[in-house]
Amino acid sequence: MQTRAFEPATVQRTFNIIMTDIAEAVILPRVLDMCRGSAPGVSIRALNLSIDDTPDALKSGEADIAIGFLPEFSGQFYQRFLFDTDYACIAAADNPIAKGRFTLKKYLSARHVIPELQGTGHSVVQQTLERQGIELKVGARVPHFLSIPFVVAASDLIATIPKAFGTTLGAGPSVKVLPHPLDLPKVEIKLLWHERFHAEPANRLLREQLVAVFKTVKWV
Repeated sequence: MQTRAFEPATVQRTFNIIMTDIAEAVILPRVLDMCRGSAPGVSIRALNLSIDDTPDALKSGEADIAIGFLPEFSGQFYQRFLFDTDYACIAAADNPIAKGRFTLKKYLSARHVIPELQGTGHSVVQQTLERQGIELKVGARVPHFLSIPFVVAASDLIATIPKAFGTTLGAGPSVKVLPHPLDLPKVEIKLLWHERFHAEPANRLLREQLVAVFKTVKWV
């Protein structure tokens, strides 16, 4: 374990961060921008691990932290809030369903592309639908978020994704971000780390700087 003080401006280190594909696209650029300004010798290695493998990776030190919409971990793990965002829908800009007010009736009449992300907090969407007795018309299922804007732009399908990610990934002339007609819980993006590294200076400062960066982010 590192005992000497961590000096951001002089450190030469690679931090291993567990994140999903969508976090790589939306969160990683902000992390890299932070490093460029305050810790130019730091590099980031993004790890895409299953939720089942995440605890062991954090405990062993294979990964320094995890970032994302994570389920609750108990016992030896700490979590810290980064930011939250509402859910939104995305549809092709030329899809008739995107014209005018986007209602629950439109939402239920549409075909959907469903992200099947095992073990993430995104399962709250399906849980909410099941509680309300809603069964969507499914046009496609995909294992990742990043393909969804492309699928939506080229089809009549719509999708439910976190608004912060929709405005970043889905923004543009071919895809329209729509307010979600259902009352869904907010998406809470958090940091997760193991207690073994809680007091490690480098890990601690990385966490603090990440929290500071995301306090300034305004998701539209």
